[in-house]
Formats: sequence, structure tokens, C-alpha cells
Amino acid sequence: MLSSTKRLRDLFLTAISVVLLLISGGPNGASSIQAETRAYIANLCGNTVSVVDTDTNTVITDITVGAGPVLPVANPDGSRVYVTNRGDHTVSVIDTATNTVISTIAVGQFPSGITITPDGAHLYVSSGEGTISVIDTSTNTVTASIADPFCDALAATPDGKRVYVLNNEITLSNTVSIIDTATNTIVNTFPLTFGMGSIKITPDGTRAYITAQADTIFVLDTATNTVIDTISVHLPVGPLAITPDGKRAYVVVGLGIFVIDTTLNTVVDSIQFTRGPSSIALTPDGTRAYVSNGGHGLTINTVDVIDTTTNTLLTSIPNFDHCPAGIAITNLPPRSKDDCKDGGYQRFTSPAFRNQGQCLKFVKEHAN
Repeated sequence: MLSSTKRLRDLFLTAISVVLLLISGGPNGASSIQAETRAYIANLCGNTVSVVDTDTNTVITDITVGAGPVLPVANPDGSRVYVTNRGDHTVSVIDTATNTVISTIAVGQFPSGITITPDGAHLYVSSGEGTISVIDTSTNTVTASIADPFCDALAATPDGKRVYVLNNEITLSNTVSIIDTATNTIVNTFPLTFGMGSIKITPDGTRAYITAQADTIFVLDTATNTVIDTISVHLPVGPLAITPDGKRAYVVVGLGIFVIDTTLNTVVDSIQFTRGPSSIALTPDGTRAYVSNGGHGLTINTVDVIDTTTNTLLTSIPNFDHCPAGIAITNLPPRSKDDCKDGGYQRFTSPAFRNQGQCLKFVKEHAN
């Protein structure tokens, strides 16, 4: 009788455990609770950054930054967003918990490109005066300056060991420089093409995709730094974004978006607009693309949201400040102990937590 009772109790406890696992998303901690995701859009003509709640696709606040904000970038844990301000030669540091500017960093004149190392420790900011400022994010101070004439767009490799720099010179002597982040010195420079616009590196670090005004996308092997493929699109090309799995690249081409299969390096789809897309970014899970419309001399001032599963327009977010430009999208980190409780720790992906204790430790270490 006691044995039978024990078996029934064990079966009951097992059933309860299964239910709890289903609620929490399974033994691997994949929770059905969604991470809070925000898009930060720089408004070039309005000196603000608009914050969009990607659950509702509404602007929840506008943050006043420096003059002429162009490109924002988020740190890996989502606690900070950094934006280059071309008009006053600074970088604004935004605390995503409060959506306020907590620091302003002076850099070279007319900053344009910006990238952050995967550990979030350093920013690299290119400027029109031919220097790249290296910023220590723990102190928000410039710790090094690298001379690199005509530097523009930047991209850090996933291992954080290198930064690729596009150099556009009006004499058509255009090059790509490679910075060793351990020494902050340029260790390699090689020619490429005129009018390079944007660079993105695949998540596995093996390829770099570089857009050029010459209607071409170059595919670079980062092991040999040689062009292994070119993709002709017959239209001027601009910014691009690569999905988290590395299988697709979304590229601004003319008045639309081209979708590239990165295995075949061919265009597999196109999404056409008449809105003048100027920048594009993907959500951390890769399910949506956000496209700012402020390019080609048009004053549309909207942001379009694309479903990357179907490559169709989901919605258009109106009423932006003037000239929406660069976009950074990030998952917000836990901000309080309550965010970690009752399985809440499972919704965070960058950083990800194995248990509630890790989440609580993060909150304690990052308390303001």
C-alpha cells in the first residue's frame, strides 16, 4: 500500500514537472516569454533619437542628443546605445533603462562610422578628419586615436580581434584597412573599389559584405582578405544587414530592399518601396527588418517594418522627426530583481542567463 501511494505521488510530481517545463519553455530554458526589444532611430535633421517599442511599433519617446545624429550602435547586453553626431563632433551615450543621455564624448570632426567590439569594451568611431577614435566604454573616454585618411564605415569581427575600415578617397584610390584591436594599429591595407558605402561581417566571421556605388556588392573572404564573389544589382546600393544565422543579407538598393542568399550569393527576393530607404537593421531574432525612409532627397520621415519570413511590409511607423537615418535594435537587459523572477530570466538572450541567480547577479553588478 505504501509503495502504491509512493508511485502515485511520484507520478503526480512528474506530471507537475512536465507542466512547469512546458510553461517555462523546456529544459533548455527557451521561454515563451518574449524579450523586450527596442529600436533606436537617429533623426539626422531633428537632433533626436526616437525609441520604438517593437511589440507595438510605436514611438515611446524621443531623446535629445547632439547635432546631426547619424549612426547608433547598441552594446551587446543592450544597456547602452551610442550615436555619432556629425554636427558637433561627438558621440552621445544613451542609458536604455532610462532613455536618457548619460555622457557625451568628443571625437574627430564629422564622425560617421561606428562599431563596437563583441565584449562591449571598446567603440571605434571614424571621422572626416582622417582619424578613428577608440573609446573605452567603461569610462566613456577616448584612449587612442588611429590615423587613417578617408576612413568611413567600420565593422568589428565577431571575435573582436579586428576592425575593418572602408576608406573612400576622391582620387579613386579606395582601400580597406584592418585594425588589430590588441595594439590599435593598422596591420593591413588593400585596394577595393570607388564609392564603398557599408560593410557587414557574417556571424561566423568568415565573410564580409561590402556595398559600393558601382551597383555591386563585394564578398570578401576574411581569412585571405580577397574578393571571392561579386553580386551585381544594377542600381546604387547602400546599407545592409545580415540575419543572425548568416543565411540572408538585406540590402538597400535604389528605392527598395534586395534579399541575398549568402550561400549562393544571389538575389532571391526584392521588396520595393517609393519611400527613399536610407538605413536598415534587423531584430536580434532576425524575424523583422526596420527600414528608415529619409534618403534620396525625400522627406517621408517614416520607418517601415518588414516580415523577413514572407519579405512583406507589416506596417509603417509615421510621424518621425526629420530625416530618420541609422537604426540600432537591441533586447533590453534586466533592470530589476523582479525582471528575473518567476522564470523571467529566460526571456533575456543577450546576455542570456542559465538561471535566476545569474540574472540577479547581473542586475546587482549593473545597478546605477
